[in-house]
Amino acid sequence: ADPKLFELVYKTKYDLMRLFRVLNVSQESKKWVADPKNRMCDAPGSWYCVGQYPPALTKLIEKRRSFSQVEDFNKKGEKTAYTRMVEKNRNHKEL
Repeated sequence: ADPKLFELVYKTKYDLMRLFRVLNVSQESKKWVADPKNRMCDAPGSWYCVGQYPPALTKLIEKRRSFSQVEDFNKKGEKTAYTRMVEKNRNHKEL
């Protein structure tokens, strides 16, 4: 990840998951996120609000590919190549 845009804040023991802090967020995006009218809550004044992204990220979000869950029991068929690789590496490191 570009160190000018992201800061690594956490990674798991075997580096299977990493969390990054986004750097250089514009004041316009911060202001948009802080505005209560941009929250999608299940009821007015509710504590449960589904997150949404600022309009500045629309182009990026349109390009994204959704991930399937690793343990999606409703999914039919064989495990993905990625899942098999992760399991193989995990089992190898435990030995």
